[in-house]
Amino acid sequence: MRIIKFIIAIGLLMVILFAALILKDLWIMDDKYDLTRENRPWWHEKINFSKNIQAEDIEQHVVVAIVDTGVDKEDFPYPNIVQGYNTVDGSVDTSDKHGHGKVLAHLAASPKIGVNPYATILPVKVQIV
Repeated sequence: MRIIKFIIAIGLLMVILFAALILKDLWIMDDKYDLTRENRPWWHEKINFSKNIQAEDIEQHVVVAIVDTGVDKEDFPYPNIVQGYNTVDGSVDTSDKHGHGKVLAHLAASPKIGVNPYATILPVKVQIV
């Protein structure tokens, strides 16, 4: 019985150590991962993204549906958002009380830091299970 407890303790310690190493790379106060860094966000570097894309270079308009905790015009104050749908209560209120949908919308199509600043956001609010 002691050996089983020891193995479980070692396993938990390894999981905690692994998580700490990952979080160190992602969340340490490093300018590389600063979401407000407008000149060159880290995900643009990771995916070889060029901010030199102009609106006239886009051949097809893209609509990105953010199916998450919601996104509204207060969360995403840019013109490239359309009226969404709330699957929880059947309304058009897609306000985000959790903040996760807002982050995804900014990463996808924010004119300042988004992967495709010319895409349109279509918010779809779903229930968190």
